Amino acid sequence: QEIRDFLASQVGNIMQVPTKVSAIKINGQRAYDLVREGKAVDIPARQVEIYKLDVIEIKRGDFLDIEVYVECSAGTYIRSIARDLGSSLGVGGHLISLRRGLVAPFSLSDCSIIGSLPINFYCRDFCWNLHDVSNLGSEEISNFLITNN
Repeated sequence: QEIRDFLASQVGNIMQVPTKVSAIKINGQRAYDLVREGKAVDIPARQVEIYKLDVIEIKRGDFLDIEVYVECSAGTYIRSIARDLGSSLGVGGHLISLRRGLVAPFSLSDCSIIGSLPINFYCRDFCWNLHDVSNLGSEEISNFLITNN
């Protein structure tokens, strides 16, 4: 119940502190770059809105694994929700996976599996060439990218 209560408290307009490894710029530098350099990063809280936050499943084992469904405003950090939930439970928290079901105006129903697309397809005025590079080594990929740009 403690998990559900905390997550319910996150619905609505909230002040959220983004993760320190976010792409937010601080004095012109990305926060994640500063963290990697070992510098202290202090990102101020910002207002976001969580429209819906439902618990789908709670699995208990060696770790507590919680699957949630979230509808939120742009700028919301789902990793921060996981971090803050873990902090409220005194155990820490992080994401195992994140699947975006909607990035307005596109939803999963607008998506295609790459293998189902023709080799050349057109999107407005741009031509995209898709190439299977899954069996290439890193040097071959580098050469491919250089010769095909």
